[in-house]
Amino acid sequence: MFEIWKIKRDIKRTVLKDEKAPDTQFDYYQLGRIIGKGSFGKVNIAIHNLTRKLVAIKSINRNLTNVAEGKKHELENKFKE
Repeated sequence: MFEIWKIKRDIKRTVLKDEKAPDTQFDYYQLGRIIGKGSFGKVNIAIHNLTRKLVAIKSINRNLTNVAEGKKHELENKFKE
């Protein structure tokens, strides 16, 4: 019950301060089992603590995204020539 109160409080504070919804935080979810894996990361099933809705959360390996960005820039430069 404390988690729900904390989430509601954080959302209200952010809306009053920034006049927009807060960015999603990992604390808002209860992470479940892995439902898929790929070359860049994995997908877990999770439950949103406030709404109790099931969602899928994709986790991406940051080291691999840096490699992918580098390759993307290489391809862009080749096509510009």
